[in-house]
Amino acid sequence: MGSDERKRMNMYFVTEAALSRRHKEIIAERAKLQEEMKVQSEQHENERKIFAQRDESANKRNQAILEDLQGFEQSLKRKLESRPDPVVLSLENKYWESVEQEIPKWERFLLGKASSPFGFKKSPEKRNHSQTLQSPRKKDLPPSGAQTLPR
Repeated sequence: MGSDERKRMNMYFVTEAALSRRHKEIIAERAKLQEEMKVQSEQHENERKIFAQRDESANKRNQAILEDLQGFEQSLKRKLESRPDPVVLSLENKYWESVEQEIPKWERFLLGKASSPFGFKKSPEKRNHSQTLQSPRKKDLPPSGAQTLPR
């Protein structure tokens, strides 16, 4: 082997050693970057889980609020539907006021201490409610019950 060949071989060994060292550095840097990516991925996954839990709890809370609001809405609708018209309320109030005014008159009447509140007098004659044939007061009329009772 000549000196040129030795120099060239030596230069190849030096270059190969430098490339091998650089390769090891690159591999180490790659491993370090992969570890950082793994840590970041785990952090991202944890954050995603936390956000998913928060989202789920917010959805549950919103659903509960919505159900409460719908319940209140139904309750208000029932109250509005059951509340009478103001005109009806006014008439009802006037009715009860008149009843309260008339109660003393009726109490005295029912206790026999006063005459009828309407001014009617008790008729002393008894009304005839018989369903038998009666002769008419006018001569040209048929007797009462003549058409309904068999002869």
